[in-house]
Amino acid sequence: MVQARTIRSSFVFFTALAMVACSASIKSDTMSQDQGGDEPAPNDEPLPSVSEGLGRLNVDGIAACKKNFNPGDSLSRRLTRREYNNTVADLLFDETAPGRAFPSDERRLNFDNNAAFMTVSPVLTEEYQKSAATLAANAVKTNLARLLTCDPSKGDDRACAQTFIGQFGTKAYRRPLTSKEEGGLLAVFDQGRKTDFPNGIRLVIEALLQSAPFLYRTEGGDSQSGKTFKSVTPWELASRLSFFLWATTPDDELLKLARSGELSKSDVVKAQVDRMLASPRAAKMVGDFHEQWLGLGDVVAVSKDSKLFPQWKSNTTTLLKEELRQFTTRVALEGGNFEQLMTSKESFVNADLARLYGFEGGPRGESFEAFTAPGDHRAGILTLGAILAATSKPDATSPVLRGVFVREHLLCQHLPSPPQDVDTTLPDVGPNVTTRERFAQHSTDKACSGCHKLIDPLGLGLEGFDAVGRHRTTEGGKPLDTSGEITASDVDGRFDGAAELASRLAKSQEVQRCMVTNWFRYALGRTETDADACFLHELDARFKRSNGNVKDVIRGVTESAAFSFRNVEVSQ
Repeated sequence: MVQARTIRSSFVFFTALAMVACSASIKSDTMSQDQGGDEPAPNDEPLPSVSEGLGRLNVDGIAACKKNFNPGDSLSRRLTRREYNNTVADLLFDETAPGRAFPSDERRLNFDNNAAFMTVSPVLTEEYQKSAATLAANAVKTNLARLLTCDPSKGDDRACAQTFIGQFGTKAYRRPLTSKEEGGLLAVFDQGRKTDFPNGIRLVIEALLQSAPFLYRTEGGDSQSGKTFKSVTPWELASRLSFFLWATTPDDELLKLARSGELSKSDVVKAQVDRMLASPRAAKMVGDFHEQWLGLGDVVAVSKDSKLFPQWKSNTTTLLKEELRQFTTRVALEGGNFEQLMTSKESFVNADLARLYGFEGGPRGESFEAFTAPGDHRAGILTLGAILAATSKPDATSPVLRGVFVREHLLCQHLPSPPQDVDTTLPDVGPNVTTRERFAQHSTDKACSGCHKLIDPLGLGLEGFDAVGRHRTTEGGKPLDTSGEITASDVDGRFDGAAELASRLAKSQEVQRCMVTNWFRYALGRTETDADACFLHELDARFKRSNGNVKDVIRGVTESAAFSFRNVEVSQ
């Protein structure tokens, strides 16, 4: 029997594992969840704030990008773990999600799909090999008839294999195979066929799943578009749409439109975007975007002190993520706008979450239902349990983590790392004091006060919610002071409680621009540059014209020139 190792050494198209996107190891920009100090995690490369960075792009960069069109970088990008799992499920009807065993994808600027930071380690290389072998064996064993469009027992089985290679290979590579690729794969089949037909198909599938065109999304573009930039081909646009909106390989309809060239027409693209946004897959995309933008990718690892919070169960984080997904999906895909995202009192809970939050009259079953929280203290994403729990410690709230969350994830501001010699352990001043009293040190300690004047007044204003997201009015037997202040923003001023803070943030142009920019980063799989100033400015203006319609931002990204063109000079 021919082994995959021998096959890989024989054909030039087994080059995927040498295509390393980046060898540098960059620290994640997500919030710290360590149980030691209460400071935000350090970041190696501080980024400008919205006013210094994105604001500069929208002023100085616009004139330049209008004069010299530049669609920005377009880097080869490997599939993320989630994209890999979705793709093999669509190609092979395999729901085992083998990507879960892969090393975690590097997060940069919130997201795990930034092409410049997607490294390939020896461990990942080995996992690709193991996964390909297992997937191919399972596919032939359980789904061979579903994968074939011909019957090898009723004619030339080699011709049947050639048909399979052309059809399945197009789906796997997201474009037609070259004659050299088809010939190489047919040679692989011939080697495996010496045992039997299924073995030949198994080796073909195993070879495809380890090849560069499957593991990487590379683009050549239309060579006739221009000297310094190109439009992406219909095949490449199909992949851009599918991996953005569905996190998987293009379906048959997209591939059919790409083959015919119809996907080059803007009205066809718009119709496809609407079709795809109406799919349940789009709801998963919206949930994934918000989990990553809001720094909740690791929320499943959040734990709480069982003695202090007996309502916190092993599945609570799963329920909190589902609440986030259903709430953001309602807003993003059902005509909601930015103000609703920030201030809505409505959320989605089941009986377990209702008990956790202390909601009376909430749902009584396992299914999630729309529910309007009593009182006026809850408001949009800022008061969702997933965020409140993730920005707390196992046994207490953390005004620092909550303040950093607002600064970095909602305002797109980046804070410097704390001095290395600073003791971040909070003083133990007794059991009957409030968190506000414990954090008073930050305003007097000169080594801490600079940053904490930006952070603490935001986080302390959210003290009306405990470490699991329940509303409260007292702490340590004392009435809570939930007053706070926002500074260094375009909506500066004092507020009292989460709802008032959310109302201010809903009016912030910086927060709106932050969200728009994060949609751009997520869709394109890269960081914005000066060349993107015009595209970001257009998206921002479109967002305002639509009264903050979130769905229109998604459409706007797909209709932007950055989404349909690529830069020739910097592409690789």
